[in-house]
Amino acid sequence: MCIAQIQKIMEPLQIPLHQLKLVKQSSSTQAHGPTKFNSHVVLQPGEYELVKVLAEGSYGKVILAKKVIDMEDGLPGQIAVKVFQMAISENGAPKDENMADEDQAGTSDEQVKNTDVHGPETGGPVEESPSMRKRNGMQRHFINEVHYLTKLVHPNIVRVIETATNRALPIQIIPSSSHKLSPDSYKVCSYIAMDFADRGNLFEYVSYQALSENATCFYLRQLLSVLDFMHSKHLVCHRDLKPENLLLDSNFDLKVADFGFATSKRGIRGDYLHNTCKGTLGYMAPEILNIQTCEQRGYNSEQTDLFALGVILFSMFMGRPPFWQADPMQDRHFKLLHLQQYAYFWNIWEQQYANQAGIRISQDLKMIFNSLISSVPSYRLSLLELRYHPWVRGFPVDEQKAKEEMRNMWNGMRMRETIQQQQQQMASQKAQQVVTAIQEQQYIEESKQQISDMPTANDNNNEMSTASVPEIDNPFSPNAYVRADPKPILIELEQYAIKAGMGCKFKRNSHKIEFQFPLSDGQRVIDFEVAFEKGRKKKDLGLYRVRFNIPENDMPKLQEQDIDFLTVGFLKLIDHFARVVNNELFTINDDPQYEGSFAINTQQ
Repeated sequence: MCIAQIQKIMEPLQIPLHQLKLVKQSSSTQAHGPTKFNSHVVLQPGEYELVKVLAEGSYGKVILAKKVIDMEDGLPGQIAVKVFQMAISENGAPKDENMADEDQAGTSDEQVKNTDVHGPETGGPVEESPSMRKRNGMQRHFINEVHYLTKLVHPNIVRVIETATNRALPIQIIPSSSHKLSPDSYKVCSYIAMDFADRGNLFEYVSYQALSENATCFYLRQLLSVLDFMHSKHLVCHRDLKPENLLLDSNFDLKVADFGFATSKRGIRGDYLHNTCKGTLGYMAPEILNIQTCEQRGYNSEQTDLFALGVILFSMFMGRPPFWQADPMQDRHFKLLHLQQYAYFWNIWEQQYANQAGIRISQDLKMIFNSLISSVPSYRLSLLELRYHPWVRGFPVDEQKAKEEMRNMWNGMRMRETIQQQQQQMASQKAQQVVTAIQEQQYIEESKQQISDMPTANDNNNEMSTASVPEIDNPFSPNAYVRADPKPILIELEQYAIKAGMGCKFKRNSHKIEFQFPLSDGQRVIDFEVAFEKGRKKKDLGLYRVRFNIPENDMPKLQEQDIDFLTVGFLKLIDHFARVVNNELFTINDDPQYEGSFAINTQQ
């Protein structure tokens, strides 16, 4: 690929090619001041050491690093480093690869991929191998992050400390079983070092508990401040807004992150339209998901950002998303919104979830959500209309109260995490006992068979002493019950499997669901069944007991981490979905053999 072609590709980003070699932000740059580029290195080798891996994706990893020696040099004590395991040539393209057009860049595994069906905005499909597409996707993701994160300096956008290409990662990596990273893997890489938002992301909070109307309005205002700064001042759209990309710092203020899909609001042709499928499924507007509309008419990325904002708003005050995808043919909740049956939509949510959870939704919030989520882009509230909406401007927000609410949730999540770790340790020990017992039983059966096959053996002398294996608690048969019909839970488990890309089979007239579960070795898949058996004894009459079933020949394939997830992990999922559908997972306390061993104690 010649320099002229690369310059044409870079034109929409408006970033000089020479800056792709090494782009760094001064350590003296103020968090809210203008971005400056220096020729000197900010992070010195050995100044930081690896703490843990925060996240992984198809592009690489995000790692947490801390200072080895605390010095007053203007750099934070902890940083997050997004590492791209690739090398970039001097002209800005991946080494040994041709760089694709922006709209052929691949996406992460959990996001909707842009295939050859969606040709570049400048022409027809580009023929690329899967490995080339992945490499080009990482390249585009990195270029976007470098360009937009260093350009967009705002109190509610994560601050960049340094970006670099074709360089050894200046972080000490000590081999450990906890992260399994090799220092040799990072001798040549590209990375973005950022401030570490140490209070997690918004998704963790809304999954734990719905936000109050006060906290919802507070964080909506922070988001609107960022979007106004991006859309109006810099003509930039994010295209991947979701709670996972909204981080919280130590002061519980939002920090928008992950600008890998960001783009110029004007579009590649200057007509304010885009034709590429970018984003995360649950937050993508219907005009993006509709391939014909996306290809032929295009979409306005400002309007799709506002659609995603509507999904985030609902998730904040309800504690879960309004739908799985904005496709009326695939999602019954979105179908109601698509048909503008808003009263029916809200009645379902309030009757089945909000009322039981003690959530009260104001009419203002309902109207804002209805307007942001419209299937017709032009019907959605504009950013200006939203900023000046009476509820947004007039709600008496108490900032301290909102942050105190988040702090209490943070402490609650940490406490729950500690309890779960203790439960997992107990489950792991018992799971190992189960594996050992199975292996011992198999050995006994094999020995008996070998002796019985011996031609000289006497039947009376042939009987082997088979002292029964001591009875042990079976994690696949936990002391876990639900009170009501488990079908709504099974439906939620089915949706979970679909979203996670896990094969599943669920017959609606049964109380069981079968999964194609990938093992931790990354190669084998086993059948795993979750069943609810109706109790017939006096103590469990009318209840439904949880059972986990695995084919006997698959049991030896399981490792400890597999058993942990298939027992404790699935109980957590069932507990979560039981709460969602107004059911309850609990133990029967008069059974001391199992009490508290594997089942989730919902009172904790």
